[in-house]
Amino acid sequence: MLQNAVPFDEVLRSELQDREIAIGYINALLSEEDEQGVLLALRDIADAMTMGAVAKTAGVNRESLYKMLSGRRDPRFSTVLRVLKGLGIKLRALDARREIEHATVLRAKELTVRIPRGDRPAPAVRHQL
Repeated sequence: MLQNAVPFDEVLRSELQDREIAIGYINALLSEEDEQGVLLALRDIADAMTMGAVAKTAGVNRESLYKMLSGRRDPRFSTVLRVLKGLGIKLRALDARREIEHATVLRAKELTVRIPRGDRPAPAVRHQL
């Protein structure tokens, strides 16, 4: 075993204390429509922010919250919304059709990137999105 290894759970907990990372984590799973993954992400974020405090703010029993976020219980949408509120996270609706159109436009555009090489001017490298 590596001497300086840090358990993954500790690293994850530390990273998820950053609000932007936590929200990006949830958004990634929401965009993939991964219901179980979203619940586990909520658990990871609640754990990083102290489960007891989140449970209290959400008005949910701590033990019930653990069970709900571990997938052992099928949560009610109202409970998920309360947990999100306890985490300080809001859900927003997006027009899925516009997202698809936007992604298609991005793929069709060309991106030019300059790669620096020492003292010489950087050549342009073209990438298709």
